[in-house]
Parts: sequence; structure tokens; C-alpha cells
Amino acid sequence: MSEHIDDQPDLHRAIARIARDAFADHDWDAIRIHFRETGRASSARVELLHGQSWHHERIRSVPLMDAFHELRRAMSAPEQGAWMSYDWHLDRAGTVRGTANWDRRVWNTSGDPFTQPDVANPMPSDEMWALDLEQYPRSPAYMPEWLASIVSRRGH
Repeated sequence: MSEHIDDQPDLHRAIARIARDAFADHDWDAIRIHFRETGRASSARVELLHGQSWHHERIRSVPLMDAFHELRRAMSAPEQGAWMSYDWHLDRAGTVRGTANWDRRVWNTSGDPFTQPDVANPMPSDEMWALDLEQYPRSPAYMPEWLASIVSRRGH
């Protein structure tokens, strides 16, 4: 994972504005968003810090999701592909931090997104990751082992 907050500062400001507006009626000290996208599927886990506790919040914000889609697209590179998830943080003072995950597989879980859930058909599926790779191709130098394994099994 790497810090990328200097990339696309206008998009980070837009995300901050959208997040502040979405939680204007909440009392918070910080907002944390874990966004992940695979192929055509995406999700965002939003938590608000109030005092010493983080609280999960449900949010249905098309503008927020659109801004993260645009951030991913803007940060992608032809040889490197695109990041797989992004941890984004805003504090009450307006400081924004972000960390892009370029190589670890993420899962749609309520817990740790980097731990494969113990279910029959965990998501995102290998097919979804293959579709993502078609959308954001990577050269072999930037292909994590788990993704290269999916490609080899699919015969691409």
C-alpha cells in the first residue's frame, strides 16, 4: 500500500465536500471510508469517529461513489493498472489522508477486507477480478501473484 494523497487533489477535495455534506447532521471528529472496486462492482464502508469510538454509518451517495470511481480511473496507469481499494480519512480540521492498495486482494466482508471470508462463494469472484484486469490492464511486473494465478487459470 502507498500514500497517494498528493495525486488528484481536486478529487480529494470533492470527496471531502461530499462526505461533509452527507454527515452534516452528525457529530463527528473524523470520517473514514474504505472504498473497493472490482470490475463493475464497488462498495464503500463508512465510519465516523466521535470521541474515542468509530461507528459504522450507512450512506447511499451516488456522488460519493462517482467521485471514488473517478479517483480510481484518474490514478490508474497503463502498466500498473488501478488500485484495488482505497482507505480515505478526513478529520474535522480538514486534513485528508489516503492510502491506495495496489496489490492485496480485497473481499466484500463486514470485517477485515483482506481476510478471505469462510463462505462457499466469496466475493469478489475470480471472474470479477479478471473483468477488472481487462478494464485496467497490468504488465507482468505489476501483477500480484494471486492475480497472475487467476489469469493463468483462465488461460489469458
